[in-house]
Amino acid sequence: MIKVGVTAFQGDVEEHIISVEKAMKEMGMEGRAVAIREKMVDIDALIIPGGESTTISSLMIKTGIFDEIKKVADDIPIMGTC
Repeated sequence: MIKVGVTAFQGDVEEHIISVEKAMKEMGMEGRAVAIREKMVDIDALIIPGGESTTISSLMIKTGIFDEIKKVADDIPIMGTC
């Protein structure tokens, strides 16, 4: 099963998860919220929902998610929305 992480700091987190599940259910995809860096393991793709970018980037740095995203950036697809 393909696992799509959705950063869960601010923005349309639940809506993105629902969209992924609806659109990709037949293809065996699932969406999960990612708000702590331990949840970054075992994801095959990542969605970063838009919102207040200053707040989101601050929270991503504070929680260590930003460093984890940099580690996997060359290995998995990452999509940001506005």
